[in-house]
Amino acid sequence: VGFAVAFVSWGMLWFVTSRYAGWGLELAGRSYPMFPLCYIEALSGTLVIIYLSDIISKSNNFLLLQLSLWGSCSLNILMIHCVDFLWKDLYMVSDYLWVNVALRVVIDITLFYVYRTIKTKYIR
Repeated sequence: VGFAVAFVSWGMLWFVTSRYAGWGLELAGRSYPMFPLCYIEALSGTLVIIYLSDIISKSNNFLLLQLSLWGSCSLNILMIHCVDFLWKDLYMVSDYLWVNVALRVVIDITLFYVYRTIKTKYIR
């Protein structure tokens, strides 16, 4: 029931912000139009992720193992995400939002793997 409420809330708020604010939460450019609604939308989206994580954690499959790896490294990923404005010229190459988002994800994950490889091989 909580998942359904959070998902419907997130969907409705996403629709409103995307319809009346041009796009909604644009994470690649860190743009948050319609200030109060965007924060409620982000909270609802977070609750959806929490509920999905709970559902996935009760299963025993390949996805759970992959998410466990990413979860154990989440602070490293957050650190890379927080400083990625330093190389924003690498991912702000297109007028299309989705191209920039995809580039940002690829660059951030690549840097994460480089960091993790250096850390596991050379730093004890």
